[in-house]
Amino acid sequence: MTIELKYKLVWILGYHQKYLWRDLSEELLNEKETICRELLELLEKLEAGKNKMRGLISYELYCCLRERQRRLKLQEVDTVNENVFEEQSKEMESLFEESREILTDDVHAPPEIKFCSSTNANKTMHNDERILAG
Repeated sequence: MTIELKYKLVWILGYHQKYLWRDLSEELLNEKETICRELLELLEKLEAGKNKMRGLISYELYCCLRERQRRLKLQEVDTVNENVFEEQSKEMESLFEESREILTDDVHAPPEIKFCSSTNANKTMHNDERILAG
């Protein structure tokens, strides 16, 4: 797939009426996660630095992992899932912090980031726990 197509898919999957987060199949959620990781890897290879695109894609990958955790919580959690859950939580925190650092002053930043300052970044992560429980 071309880079432009992949970038557009990131914004369709999870937000388009037919492809909202809770409606995404596991396959589409995996595809979005893969695309986000590929785009972040490409930005790294290009040495693009901490730019808006990186911030937004990091946030979208964070959202993929958050949705995956929400789904895991709905299942009966075994030790494998607990380990995956814990690893994803660490990665989510890192992705959210990176996107927050990059997009904190951006007018078009996602609401979670727009209203999050460095002193309440942890509150947002705790809000995720509430979202996952709901």
